[in-house]
Amino acid sequence: MMNNGMDNQPPQPHPGGPTGENSPENPPENPQPPNENIAANPVVPSSTHGAPASGPVPPVPPGNVQPGPMATANVPPGVAPPAGPPAATKPSGWKLLAGALVIALLAGGVGGAIGYFMADRTEVVASPSMTVSDDTIAAVAADVSPSVVAIVSGSGEGSGVIYSDEGYIITNNHVVAGADSVTVRFSDGRTDEAVVVGADPSQDLAVIQVENTSDLQPIRIGDSSGIQVGDLVLAIGSPLGLEGTVTSGIVSALDRAISVGGDAPQGPAGATTLEGLIQTDAAINMGNSGGALVNGNGELVGVNTAIASTEHGSIGLGFAIPSETAADVASQIIETGSVEQPYMGVAVADVEDGAMVLRVDPEGPAAEAGLEPGDIIVAIDGEDILRGSDVRTYVSGTEPGQSVEVTYVRDGDTGTLRIDIAAQQAGN
Repeated sequence: MMNNGMDNQPPQPHPGGPTGENSPENPPENPQPPNENIAANPVVPSSTHGAPASGPVPPVPPGNVQPGPMATANVPPGVAPPAGPPAATKPSGWKLLAGALVIALLAGGVGGAIGYFMADRTEVVASPSMTVSDDTIAAVAADVSPSVVAIVSGSGEGSGVIYSDEGYIITNNHVVAGADSVTVRFSDGRTDEAVVVGADPSQDLAVIQVENTSDLQPIRIGDSSGIQVGDLVLAIGSPLGLEGTVTSGIVSALDRAISVGGDAPQGPAGATTLEGLIQTDAAINMGNSGGALVNGNGELVGVNTAIASTEHGSIGLGFAIPSETAADVASQIIETGSVEQPYMGVAVADVEDGAMVLRVDPEGPAAEAGLEPGDIIVAIDGEDILRGSDVRTYVSGTEPGQSVEVTYVRDGDTGTLRIDIAAQQAGN
């Protein structure tokens, strides 16, 4: 799933709403897209911990971003990708999206610079793996639509899915972050006020709760780990304020990583990497943020969060946070009001056959153990590390207090050290 400086912070939204201070007529000057893969889950940025991170950071080119109240980033054609790690290594796994694509959040109402790199994890397929009738799609849409809501907040408009009959609703953090009030509109036309229970900006997820819990239809949570490329999916939400909009498509790829970032007022500045995402060609647009991505059985398999686009609309490159991640984060928020995550304290970039350490949180476990910027992590507990996302995936599967053995290469010499995984609380 799922951050940042070194933290995974939420992606920033695509424009499409009313004009305002940060509208396309009044663009901010020279924002810069992020250019590194965030490894730990999440990796803490120096800006949130009071001490600067150390280590080499590849330069990034200036972007011509024009955020508005429903902001996007318009990356000009011909912009070169950011420089990679030092010349001795060969960066891999990232590619510039063709046609000056941008990764944009799907809520209306907030500005910010958007990253435009995507990790190439799984081959995209062009055709579904099975034939599905219109009747099947219609039945699923009718069944699921009452479980999807429209959300209006100070940050703009988005969508959400009803998680429980106690009034808890899952949405994206960027939909409700910084909002003084949140209004929920249900599929039957009812409206209710909601409060933000908690959020995990590192995974762009939040939970809100409505007061009136009568006649709620919680969505069924599916097994996102079991979906396959080519499976039928439906995206349901409120794009451009058009509530209850249903589109269909397939799972185009799995385990996608997108890099987003910016200085939107609803979240901390810096680069954010969301990983483990589901890619779909089901049309999703502004206002779909927090809405449902469901399978052919009407079960939630993803929470829609971002699109890659050359304009203000969908071109068949949408991304969703897996339902297992969303449900895990939601349950922690409901129980404790926050999310505890395993934390190693490094930011890494893809290099050939490993993950180069770009930065180390000076107060984190990795620094205490002796890991340094420039080290190349090649294995953890004997398991090969082939790219930066492998570090994040491994760390996310550990428990705070667990000790892991990291094998690394420094100046041509191989060494090992043990790192005690710490606990980190995601911001509320």
